[in-house]
Amino acid sequence: MGAVEAQAPAAWRSLAQTQKALGFTEYTWDGDSVCFSNASNVVRFYQGRRRAEVNDVVVWLNAPADGNVKAGDWRIAAVDLDFLVLSILPDAGCAVKPLRVMLDAGHGGMDDGAIARKPVVSEKTLTLDLARRVGGLLEEAGMQVVYTRTNDVAVALDARARMARREAADVFVSIHANFAGNTNACGPETYVMTPAGFPGTPENSKPRTFQPGNANDFHNTLLGHSIHRRLVQVDPSVLDRGLKRQAFFVLREVSCPSVLVEVGFLSNEAETTKMLTPEWKGQCALAIAQGVIEYARKVDALTLAVNERRQRPVAAKEPPKAQPAPEAEAQPEEPRAEPQPAPEPEAQPEEPRAEGAPAPEAEAQPEEPRAEAQPAPEPEAQPEEPRAEAQPAPEAEAQPAPEAEAQPEEPRAEPPPALPLPNAPRTVFDFYLRD
Repeated sequence: MGAVEAQAPAAWRSLAQTQKALGFTEYTWDGDSVCFSNASNVVRFYQGRRRAEVNDVVVWLNAPADGNVKAGDWRIAAVDLDFLVLSILPDAGCAVKPLRVMLDAGHGGMDDGAIARKPVVSEKTLTLDLARRVGGLLEEAGMQVVYTRTNDVAVALDARARMARREAADVFVSIHANFAGNTNACGPETYVMTPAGFPGTPENSKPRTFQPGNANDFHNTLLGHSIHRRLVQVDPSVLDRGLKRQAFFVLREVSCPSVLVEVGFLSNEAETTKMLTPEWKGQCALAIAQGVIEYARKVDALTLAVNERRQRPVAAKEPPKAQPAPEAEAQPEEPRAEPQPAPEPEAQPEEPRAEGAPAPEAEAQPEEPRAEAQPAPEPEAQPEEPRAEAQPAPEAEAQPAPEAEAQPEEPRAEPPPALPLPNAPRTVFDFYLRD
């Protein structure tokens, strides 16, 4: 599905609504940001920006926080508040759920990915090393692990998505290393799928319509945040680039919760040197594995919370759903269309309505010279057709059986139809199926 025009959030939440949903009793406003806090969490939103901080971890919003606290019109997008309340802030969990994890080492084969010149290392080599380390740690924790590649081979993006579906993976973790023209750029960043209708975090990103990956928006957020908040602890001295949103192919096309991790910058010599050390590799792999394990501990609670939330609007809309009763009252007009097949054999001039039997009509056409008696009855029978035109779909469904019964009598019908009509109801039905 292609991109669509940028749209404002469908719903907003005010300061009071946000405070209530987060369960915070206190907030402060410094003219640039509003900070909510309690004994367990601290959440900060910046005015007019998509950047937010949750317990000192950067989380990028889908829409900028809007308005001003002093003016009384501060607000955030409802979808961002939902992700915070359901996916990011809850700490309750249960025993670790055994999951089937697919690890995707980025690039491979002829595709080197990013290449550091000093020291020399390719992205495809680093990511494969990390994927193997993460897989070993997850297997020790009782997880089933499958890989998109275990050696230096090229794997197409669509093939990676198909693998996740074929292997019935519960989560998909794609591991990459970054590269930028700015050689000072550093730090990890983590991506999950952008919600439908919103632009990605990177500049000039365009919003998209609903994609397969959007079926797991809340679970994507939990998985991404669980991993990212541990990655930033591997080296607290580097910049936290945040939990971001972008519709990368493997994020939008896989059918399970997914995340794409950029562990650091190969364009930064100091960071590259650090990433090649066994100590850093071990800590990075442990951070990713621990994030997956945290997700496995919280996933069932999140699923219950999301299902409960989704049932609320359905319950609110149930009374209007009782309104189809008036439609049932309008259907008594259909029986008036059913008695018409009986007059049709007697008043055969009505046969032009036999749209479903084009073949018999073609055979009967040689008798057209005898259709001289047709003109007078046709105008008399025509007035009944407007009632059938008001219900094209019912007629198309009701006519096949009567027409099949009436067809044996057609040889005795002296006045055949002058011109067969197009089968409009069937054409509309076919179009509906294609749509």
